[in-house]
Parts: sequence; C-alpha cells; structure tokens
Amino acid sequence: VSILGFMLVFRSNQAWNRYWEGADLVQKARGEWISATSGLFAFCSRRPADEQKVIAFQNQIVRLISLLYATSLSVLAEGMDLDTFDLSSLNTGALGALDKDMAAEVKIELIMHWIQRCVADHISDGIVTAPAPMVAR
Repeated sequence: VSILGFMLVFRSNQAWNRYWEGADLVQKARGEWISATSGLFAFCSRRPADEQKVIAFQNQIVRLISLLYATSLSVLAEGMDLDTFDLSSLNTGALGALDKDMAAEVKIELIMHWIQRCVADHISDGIVTAPAPMVAR
C-alpha cells in the first residue's frame, strides 16, 4: 500500500510540474510575440505622408500575430477553434491556404512566413524604418 501511495503522489507531482512548465512556456511565447509586435510598431515611419500605410501595416501585423497565437494554442488545445481578430483585411486567398487538413506545424510555419514577408515588404517600402538587423532581433 505504501508503494502505491508513493507512486500516486510521485506521478501527481510530476504531472503538476509538467503542467506548470507548459503554462510557463506558453506565457513566454506570448510575451515574445507581444515584444516583437511592439518593436515593429516602434520602428514604423513617423512621416505624416506614411500614416495610412503605417496603420495598414500595424493592423496586418496584429491580425497575423493573433492568428499565429490562436493557431499555436489550438495545437495545444487539440484542435479547438479559438477566436482571432477580424481577419477580413487579410488576403482571403492566402487564408484559404490554411487547409483544415494541413498539419498544425505547417500552419504555424506558414503564418510565420507571412509575418516575415509582411515585414520585409514594408522595410523595402520605407514603412519600417529601422535597419534590418534591429528589426530581426
């Protein structure tokens, strides 16, 4: 009986520790993505002539980060659909590429590619004004 009690306590403690480690990693990922978004906002052009383009870029980045976070959490929640910001401003053809049958890891990589492409395009347009090495941090 004492061995059974020991095993039960040990396994429960191990499960509890794994849960909190996972929760901690999710919060770290969230913090990193918020930090990256904040950095991109800070690096945007301050020229009045670019104001509408900056707003469009910021809206696109927020929606892509929201989609990335929801997709990542969906993997952890075993396919549960999670809310995102309104995605109607994103390219509907591209969103169609996120096939329901696509592996979750591929979806996350695809969204990361969209974010990188968006940033690279706006660096070349002069909307993101910081040098590329600073933006990549």
